[in-house]
This record gives sequence, C-alpha cells and structure tokens, in this order.
Amino acid sequence: MKSASKSFWELISFIFHPLLLITASIWLLFEQYPYYKARYFEEETNILLFFIFANTFVMPTIAVLILKKLGLVQSIYLKNQKDRLFPFLITSMFCFFTAWQLHQSFIGDLAFRYLLAIGISIFVLSFINIKKKLSAHATGSGGVVALLSYIVIYLGEGEMAFWLIGSLFLAGLVLSSRLYLKAHSVSEIYLGFLLGFSIIFCSVAI
Repeated sequence: MKSASKSFWELISFIFHPLLLITASIWLLFEQYPYYKARYFEEETNILLFFIFANTFVMPTIAVLILKKLGLVQSIYLKNQKDRLFPFLITSMFCFFTAWQLHQSFIGDLAFRYLLAIGISIFVLSFINIKKKLSAHATGSGGVVALLSYIVIYLGEGEMAFWLIGSLFLAGLVLSSRLYLKAHSVSEIYLGFLLGFSIIFCSVAI
C-alpha cells in the first residue's frame, strides 16, 4: 500500500506535469497580464486555450500512446532515457507549430516568443537527455518562473509579483516531488530548472 506522503508527491507531479504547465501558464498570461486582459474577451481566450491544450498536451499524449503501441517506447511514463527522444522531439514540433499558428493570428509577441521558447527548450532537452536525464518537470517549472520574472522584473508589472512568488513556491514543490519519488538526482533537477529558466528568459527578453 502506498504511503500518504508518496501519494501526495505523485499528485503534485501529475498536477504540475510540464505539458499541463504550458496551458496553465498561457492561461495566467491571458487572465492576469494587463496587455492580454485588455485585448481579448473570455470567449476568445477560451478558444485559444483549447487550441493550445490540444496541441501541447492532447496531441503529444496521443503520439506517446502510438509510439508505445509500435514498441518504440517501453512506457508511457518515459522513465527510461531511451524512451524520451522521439516523444520530446514530437512535442517540440507541436510547440513550434502552435507558436507559428498564434503568430499568424497576431496573438502578441510575448505569447509567441514564450511558446517558441518552450519548443526550443524541449528540443534541446531531448538531445541533452541522450547523455543525462534532466528533469522535464524542473525544466517546465523553470520556464514558468522565467516568464513571470521577465514580466515582473524586466517589464515592471508589479501586480504580477504575487504570481511570481507563487510560481517559486510551486516550483519548489515540484522539484521536491521529483526528488522524493527518486525520479531524478539533485543535479538532474537543478540543471533542468536552469535550462528551462535560461532558455525561456533569454527568448522572451529578445
């Protein structure tokens, strides 16, 4: 029987799955960042979020299931380093496609650069993974912290500070969950966070 603590940390890992963080962070951008709050109605935001969720979570998940069916990955949880290359590359392609579609829709530079940077970080992660299994959870968390750091510190949007502090707290929870579950070593977690933070921050700040 699982202990309550293990179940808690598994729940944290599931809720803050890196692919779910993409839609969650875009939702935060549209609902709380003044530029997008003033520009889009709720109906438009919901359509965009559905499009992003479908492309960055549903389609990559279906791709992993197909790869599992074809015997190209051993587990849908991608615990093995060898299992990660193709799913990560496919996911990065979906992110690039989504970013391009949003750019064509004149969605705004920040959302476009952010999604493009997510694609880049997953693409880079897929090849680093061949040598070292960095934490995708940590990479995703680092990306969210980077986005909010850019908005609060670089753009001076102080009203978003609460969300930045919250993202740091949640990143701590996510990183702790991966350590507790022994999914990664300390170095794999911190290097993953650094990778996500640096790529996202540099990309959105350009």
